[in-house]
Amino acid sequence: MRLGLSSGLAYGGFVPSSINLLDLSPMAAYSLRSFDSSADPNVVNVRRSSDNATQDFKASEITDGTLATWVGSGNDGFIATWYDQSSNSENATQTTASQQPKIVSSGTVVLENSKPAIDFDGSDDELVLANAILSTSSTRNYSAVFTTSDDEGLVVGGDHRSFLNTYGNAIYIAGSEIKAKALQNGNGVLLESGVTPNGTFLATAEIISGSSALYVNGVQKATDADAPQNHVYTTQIGGGQYTNNNLDGTIQEIVIYDTDQSDNRTDIEYAINTYYSIY
Repeated sequence: MRLGLSSGLAYGGFVPSSINLLDLSPMAAYSLRSFDSSADPNVVNVRRSSDNATQDFKASEITDGTLATWVGSGNDGFIATWYDQSSNSENATQTTASQQPKIVSSGTVVLENSKPAIDFDGSDDELVLANAILSTSSTRNYSAVFTTSDDEGLVVGGDHRSFLNTYGNAIYIAGSEIKAKALQNGNGVLLESGVTPNGTFLATAEIISGSSALYVNGVQKATDADAPQNHVYTTQIGGGQYTNNNLDGTIQEIVIYDTDQSDNRTDIEYAINTYYSIY
């Protein structure tokens, strides 16, 4: 349901302000749309299955047929790079062809709720950031739009051995439940939503010392007052570098802040949901 002036139930009865997510200076911002309505940046670099050629594509070229035409009828297109639209160039990449998630399937752009999406196979697909951006500060606000019915998998986060058990700063799925955490050897913040992952979700994790919280589709589902830990070696999207906890589903957008955005969370989620119409 698209929220408007007559609907604000998920937002406490009021309609938040419309904001540009880039104006809040994210540490990284990934999407298949442009966050800036006045620009049309390259958002992905795609490899096509027919000859393994690669090419950059703008947000408009994903929706206007340019990408599908380039990939070709009956062919698949895979994400080699998901470009960071923030000013930090924290691009998410995958150089191993067999581990690249799919954006075009048999000549057709992958869609969720009529919007382009990146499809992760639940086996070994993942995109990896050059820097462990989730480890450099104990303060994190990050939001992700994803679709899955899987029982287990990483949406976005960092891990060294296992984001489920040892290290992690992540939005993930475990035990058929959407969760978030910032742990080291079991210490720190663990947020369990009680929400079964079957459908499309906007999950936001606020990892802040003394007041961490997890929101799913605009509703607070868990809080934790423990101090978060930040011992993370890598940052991945869709899968763990040292684990087999790969997401079987799609991801459309991820925005990561290394500052406390709790005062702006409602506006951030409203801006995302206005585009994706998740709830």
